[in-house]
Amino acid sequence: MTVVTGEYLGLAMVVFTVMPAWAEGDEHDLEKWDRMAREASAKYAAGEITAAMVDWQRLAKEAESFGDEDVRQTLVLHNLGALHVELGRPLEALQYLEAAARRMLRGAHKGLKEEKTLNYLAMAYVETGNYSKAERALGTVREKARARGERSSASLTMADLLESRIQVGRGRRKEAERTVRGALLRLKTGGQEAL
Repeated sequence: MTVVTGEYLGLAMVVFTVMPAWAEGDEHDLEKWDRMAREASAKYAAGEITAAMVDWQRLAKEAESFGDEDVRQTLVLHNLGALHVELGRPLEALQYLEAAARRMLRGAHKGLKEEKTLNYLAMAYVETGNYSKAERALGTVREKARARGERSSASLTMADLLESRIQVGRGRRKEAERTVRGALLRLKTGGQEAL
């Protein structure tokens, strides 16, 4: 399956944008880094995937000097992984997304939602035919949504659509049709915000 630049199965996909107010007193020019990250995210949202990739790779080099627990490192991992998915390179995406997911599941990252990373990770697994790992990632998306009392969100809708791809891949077309109908119903009831 070819992933349309900036979209997946008709739903808008966006990379994380930088949240303000990171650690203070750092010797790095964090404002400049954050501004550059916002610009890179804007390029991605505008469909300039290759340009966004170049920018995020440069930002990754600078982020290497930040502390190991700095949220920016997770942000870089997520965005590089998401961009590799968008460019149709799921194998390259896996190393970044798996690392980002491990960091996020280890502890809260203010301003970042694990579900976005886990859905991209599931996409990469689906594209490489690793349905078992994709299902585990999607199960975690659903657990986190249930823990917050969510019944209708873009992350859950995306999880359903990815689940339908797995069902088709396993020859269960009727189940896939039901899953897609459920996802469309969720879209009508409020789960249509950008992912």
